[in-house]
Amino acid sequence: MKELAEIVKTTKTLKLLYVEDNQLVRESTHIILNDLFEEIIVAVDGKDGLNKFYENDIDIILSDINMPNMSGLDMTESIRAFDKDIPILLLSAYNEVEYFTRGIHLNVDDYLLKPLQITEALQAFKKIIKKIKFLEEFKNNLVFLNQYQELTDSTSAISKTNLEGEITYVNDNFCRLSGYTKEELLGKRHNIVRHPDNSAAIYADVWHTIKHKKKAWKGILRNISKSEKTYYIDVVIQPLLDKDNNIVEYISIKKDITEIMSPKKQLYDFVDSAKEPLLVYIKIAGFSDLEKFYGHIIYDGLDGFANDLYKLMPEHLNFKKFLSLGNGEYAFIQDLKDISSISIDSVVEELHTYQYIVNELKIDVGSIDYDISIVMSVSHGKDCIENVRYGINNLKQTKQEFIFANHLAKKGKDEAEKNLKMLQVVKKAIDTSRIVSYFQPIVSNENEEIVKYESLVRIIKEDGEVLSPFFFLDVAKKGKYYAYITEIVLENSFTALEQTDKMISINISI
Repeated sequence: MKELAEIVKTTKTLKLLYVEDNQLVRESTHIILNDLFEEIIVAVDGKDGLNKFYENDIDIILSDINMPNMSGLDMTESIRAFDKDIPILLLSAYNEVEYFTRGIHLNVDDYLLKPLQITEALQAFKKIIKKIKFLEEFKNNLVFLNQYQELTDSTSAISKTNLEGEITYVNDNFCRLSGYTKEELLGKRHNIVRHPDNSAAIYADVWHTIKHKKKAWKGILRNISKSEKTYYIDVVIQPLLDKDNNIVEYISIKKDITEIMSPKKQLYDFVDSAKEPLLVYIKIAGFSDLEKFYGHIIYDGLDGFANDLYKLMPEHLNFKKFLSLGNGEYAFIQDLKDISSISIDSVVEELHTYQYIVNELKIDVGSIDYDISIVMSVSHGKDCIENVRYGINNLKQTKQEFIFANHLAKKGKDEAEKNLKMLQVVKKAIDTSRIVSYFQPIVSNENEEIVKYESLVRIIKEDGEVLSPFFFLDVAKKGKYYAYITEIVLENSFTALEQTDKMISINISI
């Protein structure tokens, strides 16, 4: 009884199309159906049934087979062309094979014999209800899946590949991110966007995970677009499996995370991928003192200052990235090939003007407006990062505010190489006792007598060349060797005191 009640509860919510040409049968069967259905649409033949199907929102069809104008099977064929899922039950007084065979081809849900028996009808409707619920659930899931797909498509770059690794599908976001059209991507492999500096071990791990372990691979990858711009993606690559656990295809969902990657990493990667990178490096003068004095509240004003830095930069200079590097340091970066119509001299001139405007800004620090001052180091070419750093150090030493720093890195490296070679000379001289003292007499202008001697350090090279302190002392002061040289000079000077009654003076660094 409980099962019957559940069946009736469901059938009462459904609209039935009942098709029967025999009036007596129609009326007697209608009495039975009234107990099951709240709303019954009655048709007198197949043609009438087809018209009423089109005119009404029908849930179930119950139809006789042999009827004038159009048979139940012909009506079913026409309906199936329109709706392949609607449940259809056929009534027949004949047990003929051709009816059943054609009915199977038309995907008829069940056959019932005339006259209709309530028990058989209930069993048939029980199966129909299960089908309706399944179809309803399937359609709801399909609606949800479509919504999920729309949401995912709008926020992620999606691609699918076949078992050979060839791209079979990409969405619009993938095209926007990579810079390629769908036509350029379909049939290609993903190495079309693979960054050349990525390790082969990464992709070996990807394929081992998705192909052999049949599990999802998650991670961050660096890619390169059609225009050779580096970008970063947070990606999930998932093998899609059939019921037998065989891989059918691979799908990947990617999110562009370029903007949240380390600014310094973005800077290095942009320089690596650009043809002719131009870097403008900006540093707030005296930032460490500001930070010490104001503490963390200094950072409350920096967001507004950074925004002003970005907005004041001339748009036609076309800087691709503005990066906040921390500690009061910022960088503008672009590829000179993108502004080939503007000479580097013009760019430098405009940056001078830009710096003057920026130096009129203030940082809001609580109740105080702090007058800002920036120093700027500019360089272009693959060694621009090193150049601008040497440039910033140079500005600090010279108390200047702007420098075009091209070739400073090479100059600095040459100087460093020279210093390293000199340190080797100093070390060898210490080890082989070739640090010597020359004693220069200081003569009185009054009587031309020696008043004292000044101890002067020298290095005697292996080839006999004598080096004055000008060549090695500043270098020695940067390391531990200056203390050794001082000790040797002191020993030499005290030894010399035993051979003279004059004073000996020594110059010693603080």
